[in-house]
Amino acid sequence: MGIGAAGSTRISNELGAGNPEVARLAVFAGIFLWFLEATICSTLLFTCKNIFGYAFSNSKEVVDYVTELSSLPCLSFMVDGFSSVLDGVARGSGWQNIGAWANVVAYYLLGAPVGLFLGFW
Repeated sequence: MGIGAAGSTRISNELGAGNPEVARLAVFAGIFLWFLEATICSTLLFTCKNIFGYAFSNSKEVVDYVTELSSLPCLSFMVDGFSSVLDGVARGSGWQNIGAWANVVAYYLLGAPVGLFLGFW
């Protein structure tokens, strides 16, 4: 979210100054930083999935559950980070309504049913 907020500020400043090429470069920089951060976090979590559960409990059962579910946060890092960066781009470009509708669709129309399904399944 921090990358999206920084990108929003940078993009709005550059568009306001009449520099669309620099604003475009800021978009690519935000996407690159998101990809780098998501790759590092996902790789770290996925490679340490057998150890990460011990941060929560010493119980072997809890550690096994955390190991089984570690791929979901890895996917979440990728998707949610990309969404945050693109929301920042939309805000900085003055397209807040597009970002708002993207959030409604992503979180309420897709995320809530999937969360209910995974929560009760």
